[in-house]
Amino acid sequence: MVSGGEHWQHEYRFARADGSHAHVLHRAFLVRDDGGAAVRMVGAMTDISQRVEAQQRLNRLQGELIHVSRVSAMGTMASALAHELNQPLTGIANYVSGARRLLEARGADALEDVLPALSLAADEVNNVGEMIRRLRRMVAHGRADVQPVALGRLVHDALSLAIPNPALAQVEIAVDLAPGKVDADPVQLQQVLVNLIRNATEAMEHAPTRRLRIWSTAEGDRHRVRVSDTGGGLSDEVAAGLFSAFRSTKENGMGVGLTICRTIIESHRGTIGVEETSPAGTTMFFVLPLSRAEP
Repeated sequence: MVSGGEHWQHEYRFARADGSHAHVLHRAFLVRDDGGAAVRMVGAMTDISQRVEAQQRLNRLQGELIHVSRVSAMGTMASALAHELNQPLTGIANYVSGARRLLEARGADALEDVLPALSLAADEVNNVGEMIRRLRRMVAHGRADVQPVALGRLVHDALSLAIPNPALAQVEIAVDLAPGKVDADPVQLQQVLVNLIRNATEAMEHAPTRRLRIWSTAEGDRHRVRVSDTGGGLSDEVAAGLFSAFRSTKENGMGVGLTICRTIIESHRGTIGVEETSPAGTTMFFVLPLSRAEP
């Protein structure tokens, strides 16, 4: 609602005679006489139901597109994640099997050796559970839940999803985040980070040096996050259209990942783009407002 002084403007739902409701934009202004006294108010009501319904449909479709993109990203990571789940599960089986053999051979006398093995098995169970929880959060479909988000844990989880085993991927990772929180939906922001990290890793597939760096800086009331790689860089033409729909640098890519990222960041009142690119690598960035909950 906008009101005060001589003018008044408000949007609200209006009950029709048939019981349905319309969305109405009501504008009015005061009319004064020669002495300055208010004598009447003149206004008009405009039915904006179609515009409101169209925006609601667009919001729903946008949410569906973001969700489908998230599920698609998880599909491409499935084999690596299956390998990562297999490792702790194999460890659990080995610890429990070893503990059972000790108990069968020595009975109660083996407790001193069995308890550490069971403790290690429990640790692996917790690791598997946390990995599954991260997957569920990533794939979960729900309404945006904007809240103060600390980037540290979010970056850690995104790295675990995008690069489950840095040693196997032969990627050197450096993270340096400035303090402070941003107002964001953590699942959607994680989706952006996973996408940028995966793109950076794939860009370094044939690079002699594979170094991924994630860092952030506070700039007034905003937070700038950067993701850089040491790949071969982007051409000016590709960089200019990188966030356009159906423009992909990958042979089998659909070209919607970065478009979704832009949609998410802009819906959080932020910006995203290419900060720098050269034959030595590319730096992507996004900027979000600092959380209002921050002092």
